Amino acid sequence: MSRPTALDPLFRSLHTIKGVGDKLASLLSRFFGAPDGQEAIALDILMHMPASVVDRSRQVGIADAFLGQIVTLKLHIDRHQPAPRNRQYVPHRVFAHDETGEIQLVFFRAHGGWVEKSLPVGEERYVSGQIGFFNGEKQITHPDYIVEPDKLATLPLVEPVYPLTNGLRLQSPVKAGASGGRDRAPTTRMGAPSHHRQFRLARFLNCHARRSYPQHSRRC
Repeated sequence: MSRPTALDPLFRSLHTIKGVGDKLASLLSRFFGAPDGQEAIALDILMHMPASVVDRSRQVGIADAFLGQIVTLKLHIDRHQPAPRNRQYVPHRVFAHDETGEIQLVFFRAHGGWVEKSLPVGEERYVSGQIGFFNGEKQITHPDYIVEPDKLATLPLVEPVYPLTNGLRLQSPVKAGASGGRDRAPTTRMGAPSHHRQFRLARFLNCHARRSYPQHSRRC
């Protein structure tokens, strides 16, 4: 039984996807367990399910953000307290507030002025991260995301977390999957499949590959 040509994009090497260079392709092939001399394919990305998710959809005031929670806050930036020179273990602190309370944003080894540029005094920013507590004050140490108010839509409120291997960053499989999915992915009259239908399609195709192409049985 021959494979329908419409499915060919799912069996192409990840190396052919935009943004996947030699180094990343090698890491992905090792991560997905490709045999020597073979490269990981687009179907591997589709079958790579998240191990968990990070939920950033809790958008509350500072007063309702509790220890250990991951929240997304809309903050007014008040002032910066840079670390003293030659004291690398003292953090750069950013003091901010909203209508319900105050909070500190903490950055260790924050050199080059990027913190000041990301959090300009007098402006508002959406900040997402885990609430901590130090010396009686709420804080977020190294926020995961800092975005301008008009760019809130770029902040992933529900973020998948994938199992990784040494040298492979969290964003790598996500970006590769997004590029591979956009580029010549099979569609229907209803348009591109939803993520749920993509997963179901991937499982079906995986079984098809196992029956028709024994050399790809590792992927089933």
